[in-house]
Amino acid sequence: MQNTPPLFHNAFLGLWSLTWRAKTATRHIPIVLINILLLPALAGYMSWLLSDWQDLSESFSFFLIHVHFCLILPFLCLSHFGSMIREELQDDTMIFLITRPVSRARFFLLKYLTLLLWLEGLLLANGLVLWGVGIGLDIPDIGPMMSLYLPVQALGIAAFGSLAALLGLLTKKYIPLGILYGVVVEFGIYNLPTNLNNISIRRHLSEMLAQNATLSERLDVVAESGAALLALILLAGTALLLAAGAALFSLREYSHSEEMQKD
Repeated sequence: MQNTPPLFHNAFLGLWSLTWRAKTATRHIPIVLINILLLPALAGYMSWLLSDWQDLSESFSFFLIHVHFCLILPFLCLSHFGSMIREELQDDTMIFLITRPVSRARFFLLKYLTLLLWLEGLLLANGLVLWGVGIGLDIPDIGPMMSLYLPVQALGIAAFGSLAALLGLLTKKYIPLGILYGVVVEFGIYNLPTNLNNISIRRHLSEMLAQNATLSERLDVVAESGAALLALILLAGTALLLAAGAALFSLREYSHSEEMQKD
């Protein structure tokens, strides 16, 4: 009797179990706690420290936007999603996974979904702690600010993650390539006063955040489109990047020995 190919959700549950166990292994717990607690603690401390020279709300939102949103969020996506296939190749475990009756395109998408679920949960916990710190500091507009920031952050993880996953398939040096992309597109083209800045993921996310007056002022961005339209654009772009990544992984052959070589 021939084996029946596993259902998509069964394959997802299997990969999710592997991802969850790997990310919560004892040696990784300190990293998880740092990701959740370090920035909120730093934001709270620095906001309190600067309160004699700067408005408390302004200090807190600076860390939220210019440190977390503009720097930490994209880099976390790059490091997690960029390595999702490379780690399997370098550990020589890919052969055991892609020989299962799931196509390589589906495997790529499943790996993306499991990492997306993990990072969404991690940064949601981080955001909730940030919200708690804001309440503790008595930031007056913390409720409306964070209730918008958290769903926009969720879209940002999906969008930046799909880009990072594609970069990770293109080259072993996905981190330098991702940083170069960030400098050129997310910080350079982002600021151009032309429609070219629409290729910037951060531009669309910033316009969504600009629906809130406080965040609009901190970002120096005016919302020119509605949040629903911006969300659709981001989701469409994410889908295109994932389709490109799935196609590339299906067509390109990767070798463990080549992946382990130092350039």
